[in-house]
Amino acid sequence: MDSFARTILLSAVPGVLVGLTTAYVSVRWALRRFRAERWFDRKAEAYSSLFLALADIEHHCTVHLRQIEEGTKYDPAYLDRLGELARSGFAEVRKAAAMGEFLFGPESAKRLQKLERDINEVSAERDIHDTLSNQYHAASSALRDLRPLAKGDVAHPW
Repeated sequence: MDSFARTILLSAVPGVLVGLTTAYVSVRWALRRFRAERWFDRKAEAYSSLFLALADIEHHCTVHLRQIEEGTKYDPAYLDRLGELARSGFAEVRKAAAMGEFLFGPESAKRLQKLERDINEVSAERDIHDTLSNQYHAASSALRDLRPLAKGDVAHPW
């Protein structure tokens, strides 16, 4: 091999190695960031769904308590829609509690389990007013407790 080809080869090899190393590190970093962003999106979506579900439960209980306490009349179709939203909300709470620490932070997971117990707490001697009141307070206090926890759990990954 002549000296010209050898010089070109020796000067090109380090550049190629640096380029390949840079490309490898860049791709690894980009994939890590992409995964972190996707995880952030999933956590944010889970908390959003949970907060909407709790708001639906709260509203359902408020309307029915108003109906019992004040005799307020509501359109039956509206009450049916609220019932559907509340059932969906209860299902969302059960799913969130089941996911626990997999998706939510440890403190949030504990609070979700307490919420599920509180919402499902029904006894034979309890009337509908007490049940609705219990569910309202459970949803309301969970919203209040989970907001700051969610803020910490759903911190930007970058």
